[in-house]
Amino acid sequence: MQTIPRNARLAGLAYMISVNVGSAGLFFYDKQQAVRGGWRVRESTLQLTGLFGGWIGGFIAMQKFRHKRAKQAFLGPYYAATAANIGLLGFGAYLLKYKPHVLSGFFQRFQTRHVHSNTNTQLQREFPAGGRTHTDSVSSTYTTKKP
Repeated sequence: MQTIPRNARLAGLAYMISVNVGSAGLFFYDKQQAVRGGWRVRESTLQLTGLFGGWIGGFIAMQKFRHKRAKQAFLGPYYAATAANIGLLGFGAYLLKYKPHVLSGFFQRFQTRHVHSNTNTQLQREFPAGGRTHTDSVSSTYTTKKP
């Protein structure tokens, strides 16, 4: 089984934390606007947070702020968006376990290794065999190899 590079794991964790905090923040803001009678957050926006992975923060916020818990017209699509997100996560886990070659191109961008020399710093990307070398404008060289 292919392991996920550390940088990819950290990026995924940062994404999940930020999208869930953002989702909870939107629910809080919408609740405050409902109490004050101000402009509200569209329900479709709140539902999209569930699709993009913010459903944990959304469910916690719904319970904590007692907001959108009984409105079935909202909850049905929110549950569907949550189920779609969980399905996508499950599909990604399946690909990682049983078809890792499908995701290898995605994870390669996170696999970098810095090589220091006397004149400049070289960045080499680790790819499967075959490829070519590129040099960018700051005298850093990195090697890319075709999959």
